[in-house]
Amino acid sequence: LHNGEALVKASLLEKLLIPLVVKLTNYMPGGGIWMNTQRPEWNDANNALAGHGLSMVTTCYIHRYLNFLDRILKLDAPQIECSTALKECLNALTDIFATSPESSLQSPASSYKMLKALGLAGEHYRNRVYANEISEHSTLSTERLKAFIQNARTHIRASIEANKRSDGL
Repeated sequence: LHNGEALVKASLLEKLLIPLVVKLTNYMPGGGIWMNTQRPEWNDANNALAGHGLSMVTTCYIHRYLNFLDRILKLDAPQIECSTALKECLNALTDIFATSPESSLQSPASSYKMLKALGLAGEHYRNRVYANEISEHSTLSTERLKAFIQNARTHIRASIEANKRSDGL
């Protein structure tokens, strides 16, 4: 107990999903993960800041992490339990990433539309966490979670391919 509040319990899978979800709400179509300030682990030269504030290192690690999550989700369980706030954010991200990477890059307006939707999903989740609305739990179907992973991986892979160096280095 802290200040009279009960501890919030979460499964290991939920704890693995939260950092991924938070980073994906900072995804920029075709570019990678937007590096926010005030994040010590994101402010070093090893994170490939090339003047645009986007990290391909983080983007590549997210792709690897999505592959890892996909492997551990080979479960027979039809659903998982997680906070309602996380479930809502995952559902929003699943729908946002359901669009093709090409469609999000058709124009600056389509890129902005995706960027804004991701930011609003992240803001909604963050507001629920700050308001201590994370103790309410719901169930999320494993199939929906797998769709989220597949959709996000498609976008992340497209960004990685788009940002490969053409000189072969």
